[in-house]
Amino acid sequence: VHIIFNNKFWESCVKVLKDCVPLIRVLRLADTEDRPSIG
Repeated sequence: VHIIFNNKFWESCVKVLKDCVPLIRVLRLADTEDRPSIG
């Protein structure tokens, strides 16, 4: 329960999520069957 109230923990969570979102988008694009148009 202590970790839930720890601001440092939540700041780290936000940083991880912000860093992972672009990676997830790229992986989802690479996983699609049809080719996305460039540009």
